[in-house]
Amino acid sequence: MSNSNEPRYLDEASFYKDPASNAGLTNYPPHDQWHDWTELDAKAWPRRVERHFRLIPTTCFNCEAACGLVAYVDRETGEVAKFEGNPEHPASRGRTCAKGPATLNQVNDPERILFPLKRVGERGGGEWERITWEQALDEIGARIRTALLEDRRDEIMYHVGRPGEDGYTERVLQGWGIDGHNSHTNICSSNARIGYQSWMGHDRPSSDYANAEVIFLISSHLESGHYFNPHAQRIIEAQERGATVICVDPRLSNTGSKANHWLPAWPGTEPFLLLALAKLLLENGTWEREFMRRWTNWETYLAETRPDLDIEFESLERALLDQYAEYTPERAEHITGVPAEEIREIAAIIGAHPTKFASHNWRAAGAGNLGGWQTARCLFFLNVLTGSVGTEGGTSGNGWNKFKPHAPLGTQKIEHWNEMSWPREYLAPFLTQSVAARNPDPVSRYLQHFKRRARFDSAAWCHSLARLLNQQPLDAQTQSELESLVESAGRESDDYESHTQDQQHVDLALDAFHDTAPSNLADVITQQAHPQHTHDPPTGQLIVNTLSFPR
Repeated sequence: MSNSNEPRYLDEASFYKDPASNAGLTNYPPHDQWHDWTELDAKAWPRRVERHFRLIPTTCFNCEAACGLVAYVDRETGEVAKFEGNPEHPASRGRTCAKGPATLNQVNDPERILFPLKRVGERGGGEWERITWEQALDEIGARIRTALLEDRRDEIMYHVGRPGEDGYTERVLQGWGIDGHNSHTNICSSNARIGYQSWMGHDRPSSDYANAEVIFLISSHLESGHYFNPHAQRIIEAQERGATVICVDPRLSNTGSKANHWLPAWPGTEPFLLLALAKLLLENGTWEREFMRRWTNWETYLAETRPDLDIEFESLERALLDQYAEYTPERAEHITGVPAEEIREIAAIIGAHPTKFASHNWRAAGAGNLGGWQTARCLFFLNVLTGSVGTEGGTSGNGWNKFKPHAPLGTQKIEHWNEMSWPREYLAPFLTQSVAARNPDPVSRYLQHFKRRARFDSAAWCHSLARLLNQQPLDAQTQSELESLVESAGRESDDYESHTQDQQHVDLALDAFHDTAPSNLADVITQQAHPQHTHDPPTGQLIVNTLSFPR
């Protein structure tokens, strides 16, 4: 009698016909057989040897898309033999890019660190000793506790390449009262996020490609093929159903090669191209007036930018056409390199499909040049003009229908701002957008921070405050306190060797406080990196009312 654990050998006929065997050809293992799935061992060829697996659902995290995987666990050895796509996953639907199956390399990598290691000797010496998990947790926990008790909160930092716990770590850090979470976002998507946040309060777009009729993608977007496979699937399927795919990218990328229209604009000129399209939508009358009337702050926009016009909706079109008068297709061709006639064609396509405009911009055009945050801001302007916000086939905020954990009950607000995570000069564009988006009194909030830290010597901060004060009226007391802080900045600084240079920045900022600064001072923060294409698009102060979006 043979041992039941020995592999069965099948002849050629039984490969397909043996009713006692599950081995055969199929797209995906049926879900009711995941507990004991049978496959033939490829290494045993030409013998036909059965192997039995338990299929366990898991998630790929080689990028943020988190596609569904199935781990094939050998029932005899307990080892993972391979990973394949999970056909039950609603987003990836069983399809993965090459990184999904490659997850096995991470499991079996011979250089994978399996135990805690502690440095011995001098830093950089390359000497390590193995310790237990208990010792590692005890030592790290004790050092964190000591730093908190001694109010050395800037010494605690959590860094992760791609955060995947969706806010849980922030809850822990806030419970400790520290601002110490950092990721690669600083050099990746931060600029694009600011552009989106200035419009709708959400820093990431969620595009409904599956139902879109026009799909507009810019530069190194999530759907390039190396990232966000679920998006790529639905873009291709929408295109097969007749949707028009437009790709703006100086490279003939994978997306560009598949697009109906590839627009290789010069790097850094994308905002001008987008505003030229916006101008054509306005001129052609193919913008969604009712959406703009109901869901944007057009009254505030007219009152602040065109006091010469009556504050009535009929004045909005004239105000916008006047503001974007210089963004002609011919001028756009000169700046971007995209032919004027093709720009007109693209505008006609967009205008013919109201509420069905799905768009996305992420890295290169946003992060690759100063002022790149304007790219996402101008791109979402097209969504607003076409009424494609919160609609089927349009673009939504990423957090509208998403669970977002709050801080634990009783947790105090973080009172310590870690400048190693967010250097003061990084926040200059964000501060200006806080004012534009009418966030609650950003000047007062940062004034409180300056009072606590008593340090304020950065040139970028001086320029930023100057721009803030030019855009938001302040009461006399607040302005007086700000001026005192700025005046003392150069004298109290201990961060720079040249106090003279700091004082020059302070003087420049004070000039702006009294409305005597050069008119282009505000452009210092957001000017483009390419002087030949420099332009800070005047997108105005129109914002979408995030409190009452159509769901």
